[in-house]
Amino acid sequence: VDRNLGKGWTFTMEGMFSKNLNEIYYQNINIIPPALVSNGPGSRTVYSFSGTPSRIPMRAGGINPYAGGEIFLLYNNPDKKSRGFAYNFSAIIDKKFRKGFAATVSYNYGSSVVTNEGSSSQNNSQWRFMETVNGRNFVKRSTSDFDLGHRIYGYVSKKFNYAKEKFATTVTLVLNSQSGNPFSYVYSASLVGDVSRFETNDLIYVPTSAEIGSMIFTNNTVNGVVFTPAEQRILLDNYISASRYLNKRRGNFAERNGDRLPWQSILDLKIQQDFNIKLSGKTYTIQLSYDVYNFTNMLSKKWGQTYFLSNDNYSLIQFAGYVSATNLTPQFRFNPQNGKPWNLSNSNSPGLSARYLSQVGVRIIF
Repeated sequence: VDRNLGKGWTFTMEGMFSKNLNEIYYQNINIIPPALVSNGPGSRTVYSFSGTPSRIPMRAGGINPYAGGEIFLLYNNPDKKSRGFAYNFSAIIDKKFRKGFAATVSYNYGSSVVTNEGSSSQNNSQWRFMETVNGRNFVKRSTSDFDLGHRIYGYVSKKFNYAKEKFATTVTLVLNSQSGNPFSYVYSASLVGDVSRFETNDLIYVPTSAEIGSMIFTNNTVNGVVFTPAEQRILLDNYISASRYLNKRRGNFAERNGDRLPWQSILDLKIQQDFNIKLSGKTYTIQLSYDVYNFTNMLSKKWGQTYFLSNDNYSLIQFAGYVSATNLTPQFRFNPQNGKPWNLSNSNSPGLSARYLSQVGVRIIF
């Protein structure tokens, strides 16, 4: 919907919905389905006590010629109700250039859910790196890695002509303010064991305060300091209570991409100086420009911060193995948390850097 408001002002509102009619789905058919179940809060399916799944016996004597690899069945997701979809809404107010002035402000909200991202380079990676509760052969629809959330964009520019238009100075500010990327809370090792014990994509169960009291913790040495099970229980309970998302999920499994990195806002600045020179009846322009990306960070080192979390997940709780082959009660360790799961972005790319970047440009227009 477009509406002309007069004097160069326009208002635009639009919405878009998309649905996956066919959607990729992966299953590893070279492993025997899980027959075990863990004990205690957050009970889930387990492939084996050792953490390595049993392979399908294909030849006499139970021999599997592909024991060292995977066999994937790739097909279209048969469950229509669980296929991914996305929707997006935006509202834009725009002011066209008039007397050297232009401005735009927009609000956008986007939501995207998927069963499988399909964004990796290998079939093994597509299957292996999905965060799940009961294993990668049982992927459920969840928030996408590329879920937008909220975004506010603003642009304002003013061109000043003077000295009989021999000179012109243009000042432009661009604001991008948006939700942080989604991420997941996982264990440091796999309880499910559908790949190996060393995988880190099992979604955590978020225990209540009472359930934390019944969980088994082992002594944990961090930087030479030993934390007892009782101390770790207190630290974990306090951490969950301080997290808005985790505290809300107590008594449930953490969702894939259920939490988000902090909101981030970046203001960019551009100053452009034009020198208009007339020679033989023709005007030539020498244009000098100075761009500051993340101008907010130039104003204050505490502003314009951008954030990064490797692989879009955080290993909050360490899984230390089951009690025994006949007692699948998980044991845990919890490290004291120094700060938040995320780090400041170390990218040097404009729009991603947590530090300001600047550049000088020269252009000759003839």
